Amino acid sequence: EGSRQMEAIHLLQQIQKDVDRTRQDVDHFRRPSTRVALISLLFVYAHVNPDVQYVQGMNEVAAVAFHVMSADPEYEEADAFWCFTFLMREIKVGFTQALEQSADCPSAGVAALDRLLRTYDPELARHLNK
Repeated sequence: EGSRQMEAIHLLQQIQKDVDRTRQDVDHFRRPSTRVALISLLFVYAHVNPDVQYVQGMNEVAAVAFHVMSADPEYEEADAFWCFTFLMREIKVGFTQALEQSADCPSAGVAALDRLLRTYDPELARHLNK
């Protein structure tokens, strides 16, 4: 029991550290409420998906999902969670392999997300690349 609690605390600290550095150039991501929502999203995802858990760089993928879903503030957290979950189903193998091969390159997951966006929603991809 104590070991699981310590693992959860360590995971939460790792996620918080990454989220605190996420997209600080965008006002929305500097808000404490947004950071708490991203931390919660990633923490729950890690617990629901023990095969993947959390790896550095997922915060950037979650930030894109959260930003897109923020159009409807009432449901943004739930919508962002499900959007992130479905995105990770598509990219988790490549995402985790790329990160294992190069721990110094969290942008591998972002590149995979960019490819998916260009394929499935080119208009959104163009907008996000502005």
